[in-house]
Amino acid sequence: VSLGVPVLATDVGELGKAVRRHGLGTTYRPGDAEDLVRAGRELVATHAAVAARVAATRSQLSWDADAGRLAG
Repeated sequence: VSLGVPVLATDVGELGKAVRRHGLGTTYRPGDAEDLVRAGRELVATHAAVAARVAATRSQLSWDADAGRLAG
């Protein structure tokens, strides 16, 4: 996200949740090669829209934004 590119990630823990919650890309089931291919194709097909969501969310998910939230 910090580089402004869509995310293709395994659907594990907070990583999968963040990708889905913010529409940053797509996820696939760990260890499932067919699902990885599906997710890659989905991301290619929706790349422009996902890239726009990543750009819109980028500042909210930055290290600086996290530091501000932690500092209170």
